[in-house]
Amino acid sequence: MLKRFLLLVYIFLCYQGAFAQKVEILIEDEDEEPLIGVNVYANGDMVHTITDFEGKFILENEPAYDFEVFISYIGYETKRINYQELLRLKKIQLQAATESLSEILIVGRKNEPAADLPYQIERIAQEAIASTQSPTSADALRDHAGVFVQKSQGGGGSPVLRGFEANKVLLVVDGVRMNNAIYRNGHLQNAITVDAAVLEQMEVIYGPGSLTYGSDALGGVIHFRTKMPQLAFEGSEKVTSNFYTRYATANQEKSAHLDFNFGKRKWATLTSITYADFGDLKAGNNYVHFPANFGKRAFYVETSVLDERVEDEIIVNGNPDVQVGTAYSQLDILQKVRFQANDYLNLLANFQYSTSSNIPRYDRLTALDSENPQDFRFTEWYYGPQDRFLASLQTQISRPSTVYDKALVIAAYQKIGEERFDRRFGRNSRSFQLEDVQVFSVTADFDKFLHANERHQLSYGLDWNFNDVQSEAGLKNLQNGAIERSEPTRYPSGGSQMNTLAAYSSYRWKSRDSILNFHAGLRYTYTNTFSLFGANDPIQWSPSYYTEGVRNEDGDLTWGLGLTAITPNGWQLRFSTASSFRAPNLDDFSKIRVKDGFVTIPNPNLDSERTINGEITLGKLHTTANSKIQVNATAFYTYLQNAIVRSNFALPDGSFQLNLEDESLRTVANVNAENAYIYGASANVKIDFLQAWQFFSTFNWTYGRRLFPLEEGFNTEKLALPLAHIPPLYGRTSLRYEKGDWRVEGVLRYNGAKKVEDFAVLDVQRDIQTQRLIYLREGSADNLEQTPRCEDGNYCIGTPAWMTYNLYIQYTFGKLSAQIGLENITDVHYRPFASGLSSAGRNLILGIRGAF
Repeated sequence: MLKRFLLLVYIFLCYQGAFAQKVEILIEDEDEEPLIGVNVYANGDMVHTITDFEGKFILENEPAYDFEVFISYIGYETKRINYQELLRLKKIQLQAATESLSEILIVGRKNEPAADLPYQIERIAQEAIASTQSPTSADALRDHAGVFVQKSQGGGGSPVLRGFEANKVLLVVDGVRMNNAIYRNGHLQNAITVDAAVLEQMEVIYGPGSLTYGSDALGGVIHFRTKMPQLAFEGSEKVTSNFYTRYATANQEKSAHLDFNFGKRKWATLTSITYADFGDLKAGNNYVHFPANFGKRAFYVETSVLDERVEDEIIVNGNPDVQVGTAYSQLDILQKVRFQANDYLNLLANFQYSTSSNIPRYDRLTALDSENPQDFRFTEWYYGPQDRFLASLQTQISRPSTVYDKALVIAAYQKIGEERFDRRFGRNSRSFQLEDVQVFSVTADFDKFLHANERHQLSYGLDWNFNDVQSEAGLKNLQNGAIERSEPTRYPSGGSQMNTLAAYSSYRWKSRDSILNFHAGLRYTYTNTFSLFGANDPIQWSPSYYTEGVRNEDGDLTWGLGLTAITPNGWQLRFSTASSFRAPNLDDFSKIRVKDGFVTIPNPNLDSERTINGEITLGKLHTTANSKIQVNATAFYTYLQNAIVRSNFALPDGSFQLNLEDESLRTVANVNAENAYIYGASANVKIDFLQAWQFFSTFNWTYGRRLFPLEEGFNTEKLALPLAHIPPLYGRTSLRYEKGDWRVEGVLRYNGAKKVEDFAVLDVQRDIQTQRLIYLREGSADNLEQTPRCEDGNYCIGTPAWMTYNLYIQYTFGKLSAQIGLENITDVHYRPFASGLSSAGRNLILGIRGAF
């Protein structure tokens, strides 16, 4: 029934845009390029429209009409022109406004003007990504945005927004949510499956985005926007291509990219392919901040499979700065086809495929069972090829109708494959876990202006998302290839599903002079998660687990309010308050995971995590004849309720112990146990001076605590303990010179220190003799065990502060550009907070780009 309803909605929308007349009036900029989405209106409802993808709009030839028409576009001066004069001109050219608080940014799934939105937004343009030659999308976020990125392996990169990470940060690519039912609460590497080489821009929308995007956007939304196929607005066809090739010394990166656009007047196609091969990463050798020899890879393991045995041999690393076990390769392919059916109906088919080689989990490969540097816990620990396939059809309609003025419908299918393999040192059998996830989704967004002057706008939409998860596991004997099904599957072996339905509505009011913007909205989301366990699972579940299955249902109503004020003299004020939520997914309530003597088991009674957030941004733009200074500062506060944490949890038979193979495991589960709060601030300053120079500096600071209930007798005391995923103060300062064919930029990147006492606490115990509280920190997502130890064997340093100096040079000659980058010039050894490997030492990057 649902599929029929969605099909009828889709047919109705297409029908609304199927019949249109030829546009007779063109609006363009000073370079004679068409302007898309220009507002054209008059008092009353006599005229009310916007320009299409060719910069044109319909105007009826009515001799009786004699009134003024307003033509407005963000960043351009508004024109007032008589109706009859407009008919005679047939073409209007808008002039850029002499002062604008910020460049025109279109962000999010709905392509909204960033200037109208009441929350902090950062845009990373294609040119910025290319200037630093960022190898992955995660690296581009680290290099250019106020985003902290954690890494546990070479093929990784887990963004942190305002103290939230992994499944509490929503990733979106071309309007389609990437977060699926098995996104975990630890560190994720899924961001690198989006090809940085084909991005038009990345948009970081800070704070709760649940109103538009639904669950998971507690810390914010990262929207990856890939390039659009370009139509031939002028001439018979448009043919363009871009390529680059790059080499880097720190990890012997060898990468190449090619994209090709072919466009006609009504249709266009874009094809992109990128291949990158990364060797083992070499860390810095200058131990200014870290203890000498920390992070050295003195030994590693090589395996030989013989006829009678599997032999693991300890190898002495010839260069301990090289982190053996970080190499991998990746292939990304994109194909887009765009069809401009008429002036109001645009269709876009989008196909993306990303795959990789095996990706070693470096932090697990370096884990030891004792202080002996050769006592490795694992010989093998790696992710199999990380596969992501996306197919989507986007329908965009810009012809005003009774129920909407603009409509956007995106239907998508995704298939994600995850594989994990590990083998203990000296054992013959390799453990494997294989997950297959299929995601079906439809989003429909509608905008309706309630008055011809477009000061009142109603937005509403529907959202449906369905996940199907299949999981298998076992042991493979490396000598004879025999497979045993004695290992528990990561997710229930009988299959799991997660179904989400949502509807939202919001209202926007703009003052007559466009200085004030007010937003208010509501969204209701319903989630239904189901898992069916196998009767032959190694864990003996209650019979209902594999006959009826386990179900978790939840619904949530979220709200948001926001106000934006942008004055003509350059002042900017943004204020917003909103609620958000994250519904428990399959990874929360039905995952089975063995780690460090514990096994995580299902808890069907989980509730959603909920937040209430407030933020305020104050900015000022000052412009003179030779310079432009822009300063922004943001402060935020988030209160988190029903935080999902791990706690001791009984099996269906009431016991807390599970025996698997030769290991006795303590049972734990995710529970709603605590509340938490996070607050912080960020600021940036940008100065353009002497025409060719730009100075930019930004910093970010976050503080988070969880309220831990310490029960003693009849009393319960709540301790404010450090919350996981809170990075230390970090930032970036750059100075850039750009003139003619030259672009030179010096960049300073830095992180503050993170003391041991500020690392996350998993549990608190009281020493019986001294009555002193003991804080247990190992095993959290903060990865304290990946930090240095002192001579007494205790963690006493935490994460030291660090700073790197970097230089990027680009020279353009004709259609080609030669690029040289020199990163970490002083070869300092550093390891970012919570990361499982040290970052690159001195790194020379050589690249060449071309655009034809």
